[in-house]
Amino acid sequence: NRELPDNRQTENIMGAIDMSDNVLLLHLNDGSEVVDASGNDNVYRSLGEDLESVEGVFGAGSEFDPDKQQMIRLNQLDGTYGENAKLTMMSWVKLVDNIGGRVLFNGSYAGWNSLMISAGTASQPTQGYLYYSIGDMYSGTDNPVRTSNTRYSHDFDLNRWYHVAVTYDSVEGDVKLYLDGEIVKSDKFYGETDDLPDGFDASKTTRTIKTPINGIKAIGNWSNGVAHNPGSQYSDTFFKGALDEVAVFSRVLGDDEIKNAYGRAPGK
Repeated sequence: NRELPDNRQTENIMGAIDMSDNVLLLHLNDGSEVVDASGNDNVYRSLGEDLESVEGVFGAGSEFDPDKQQMIRLNQLDGTYGENAKLTMMSWVKLVDNIGGRVLFNGSYAGWNSLMISAGTASQPTQGYLYYSIGDMYSGTDNPVRTSNTRYSHDFDLNRWYHVAVTYDSVEGDVKLYLDGEIVKSDKFYGETDDLPDGFDASKTTRTIKTPINGIKAIGNWSNGVAHNPGSQYSDTFFKGALDEVAVFSRVLGDDEIKNAYGRAPGK
């Protein structure tokens, strides 16, 4: 039962994780005061009402309620965007309702460089998923939106803690999704000058792009605070549920490191 170490400290124990390039660490033990324990001071501010402290994986976690318009706005995290971006995002997550897709991590109001989770909908409760996307901004009909995304379908149980993670290397275009310490989806994004595999149709919604133009800017909603208003087009994507031990790295963690992060929890 060990939280990730603060201030990028080195551990000398079995199952230790190399905390180098840790750019964000939220233990979320006190919802009224969200602190970046990585030592980088990357929490810009919380929006909406204070988060409520609830029983978490490591002592306390924090609960997000869409009716309270809650989200955590961040300073743009260095190393998580641009041509040489390499990143890992991970968190313990508990979903409490079948309400469609909800945002965990987000890179801009348009949803680029984002990780989303869903336990399905009321009419399709088994149609859950974990979804990661990057994209380019829309700038008129001559330069339409380009997105690359990957999705893993899963029937998530409500009121159960899951460990979710994504790693992405924008140089190679390699992306991996993890659930409870195991790889569940590997994919590859392609740039405009890359040789495309047979059968890849760049005219579809998934376009040829592999450079995230935005670093991670928010936890809990698409909007990054830009459209932080009830009734806005982003108001139905506020996260609903609880989070614990949120971490972002500006490097790709290895499979064993993701497994070790999951295994730090009690009984894992």
